[in-house]
Amino acid sequence: MVYGGFTNYSHSIAFGYDENGNVTWQDDRAASYGTAFDSLNRATSHAVTNKATGPERLAFEMAYDLAGKRINLLVVTPDNAITTASRFDGLDRLSNVVCSTLGKSMSGTGAIF
Repeated sequence: MVYGGFTNYSHSIAFGYDENGNVTWQDDRAASYGTAFDSLNRATSHAVTNKATGPERLAFEMAYDLAGKRINLLVVTPDNAITTASRFDGLDRLSNVVCSTLGKSMSGTGAIF
């Protein structure tokens, strides 16, 4: 793991990289951030912890198909979870997106999303 950072007159940021050069964590006065990557260097999860409000976290989890397109995104907030599922047609074009939260869901195609 490689570590880095910088400081200017009013702000300091520290960060670290994995062996592939992906930024895996960052820390500043406002929040801490962490990201995990798969063997193809695609982000699979990301978490943000707000230092001002304490243990509240915002977390993301991503899943990809064999062609490398993101097919699922889960966003978790302290109050809610939102799931977005993407579907693609035979030409690998985005054909449908379904977004679900709090037991409700909506679906759309084209420029809706």
